[in-house]
Amino acid sequence: MDSRKIIEKHKKIIGGSLRRSPAPQALAHNIAKFHKATDELATARLSDPNPPMFECKKGCSHCCSLRVEALPPEVFRIAKHLQGLESETRSKFVQSLKEAASYAAGREFKNYENPCPFLSDAGGCEIYSVRPHKCRAYFSGSVSACVKNKAAIQDAELRNAENVLANEVIQTYKKKGVVMHPVELSQGVLKALEDPSIEARWAAGDQVFDLLPERIML
Repeated sequence: MDSRKIIEKHKKIIGGSLRRSPAPQALAHNIAKFHKATDELATARLSDPNPPMFECKKGCSHCCSLRVEALPPEVFRIAKHLQGLESETRSKFVQSLKEAASYAAGREFKNYENPCPFLSDAGGCEIYSVRPHKCRAYFSGSVSACVKNKAAIQDAELRNAENVLANEVIQTYKKKGVVMHPVELSQGVLKALEDPSIEARWAAGDQVFDLLPERIML
């Protein structure tokens, strides 16, 4: 897998898009290109002559009870997706987000075990098309490891490439003067839905989301 080529290609695309369109909406919109790059890395790795073997499949949702850390533009992308849904469906998600956000408040990753508010009863992701990088990049070679250890057995080559990609994209965004500290998914999306003004304030350089309890700052 030529991960460096894929990363440089998408870094150039994202950087160029952000230079051409400095509007706040462009910052959230362009995170979709980051997600496309994440997916492309996984596809390329699985196309290698000796690809890793993953046991992940639809309906296997053990990882969906772990805490999801999302970047601010990912939060805004998901919020925009929810805003486009029918009122009844959106209200259902808002209620689930409120319950999940209450559970997540002040809770570190090691003490987190709660179903994602976007996990369907059948074990599928209900925001699959706009899911964050962390979810897209999480593959496991052993379901039993996920069950017993609450941790995936990941492919080192793919994981390292995804981490390099994430760092490159984060640095590109930071050059625009925005804060890229990760936020707990349910708390972030709920806040973005309840306060539409925060996207513009974030684009202006404000820290609009609470830090994770571990105080992770990128």
